[in-house]
Amino acid sequence: EYVATRDGKMRIDIFADGQRVLTEAFDGESGWQMFGDGTVAGMTEAGEEILRIGIIKNLYGLSEMADLGVTVSYLGSEVIAGLSYEKVDLTFANDYVTHYFLDSETGLRIRQRDDVALHPDIDDTIQRFETVYSDFRTIGGVVYSFYDEKRDIDTGELAQTTQVEEIIHNGEIDPTFFERPEG
Repeated sequence: EYVATRDGKMRIDIFADGQRVLTEAFDGESGWQMFGDGTVAGMTEAGEEILRIGIIKNLYGLSEMADLGVTVSYLGSEVIAGLSYEKVDLTFANDYVTHYFLDSETGLRIRQRDDVALHPDIDDTIQRFETVYSDFRTIGGVVYSFYDEKRDIDTGELAQTTQVEEIIHNGEIDPTFFERPEG
């Protein structure tokens, strides 16, 4: 379950078979994580930064990026797997770059490439990932991908899948939801 706000807070709770695997959160000032056994720890600066970047990438459109300090660069067309995409690079203040590949007709982000550690506080190894988005649906006038697969570009190994079940805009959130728990 991923919850984020445009005032810079987020939390993701990851469960497998009803059991917590990992929680990562940013309360607007600092990050924390909770492991499957319930232990809670802070985050490194790299871990916090990837959460802040995720908030921007998940909640803001390309037209809003410059106001957030992100440099947006159009790099022309590129062919991947026989299909032509419009390539747009996003460069964040810390020089992190993500590459978006947009469908030439719809403008939808179909592919994304990143050189990043998947969870920097667990394993800070930088890997080259490609995420492919599909199952697009419109919610509240905004088009979202409801499914994606992230693969290691070098090995082809599946690293992560995301299946969205529901998107709620402007839902009520308990203000303590993002706070670091005791313990």
